[in-house]
Amino acid sequence: MMETESDPARGPVLIVSPEATVVEALAACLNDAYGINAQPVCSAADLGRRIESRRRAGLILIDSQFLGTDTLDGGLMGETPVALLTDHADAETSAAVLDGRFCGALTKATPLRTAAAAIRLMLGGDVYLRENDARAPAVPGKTAMSERRSAIGALIAAGRSNRQIQEELSLSASLVAAEIRVLLRLFGVRNRTELAMRWRDGA
Repeated sequence: MMETESDPARGPVLIVSPEATVVEALAACLNDAYGINAQPVCSAADLGRRIESRRRAGLILIDSQFLGTDTLDGGLMGETPVALLTDHADAETSAAVLDGRFCGALTKATPLRTAAAAIRLMLGGDVYLRENDARAPAVPGKTAMSERRSAIGALIAAGRSNRQIQEELSLSASLVAAEIRVLLRLFGVRNRTELAMRWRDGA
């Protein structure tokens, strides 16, 4: 049986922002129009209670205003993917996604259909960043990347398959695939072969 976005086994999408009107409207639209189980969370305290209760969430879409709070620093990431909800796209937000701190970023002005599609991608283990946002920051050097992403890039350059990368780095298939998609966008290449060439040439 195919799993849907609203499958309770996956857990709801928690939309976290102090702007109650915004998150309540977004959650209602996602539920009614797109069948995505979205729930508004309007305070860090409410989010903290949900985390402490160990209720599973499929995705946490969190307002960038909450970055640096005790709730976020205290292990919010855990096993739950976290995406940013921002007022506008900028290089800092893009960099946070590209270096693996978050699984995606949406602005509050993102069209509802686009937001729903992005949330579905992130629920499926993918990484979401608009193409023009991904180009905003300069391509970092290999040493500036996360250790995991650097290792994956090096293994691709060495000709390893996804399965071999999974085994060598003890990562899930979905995480390896997501990281490779980010690397392709980050280096502005279309496929693994081009990425391997760029990597070996020093990118």
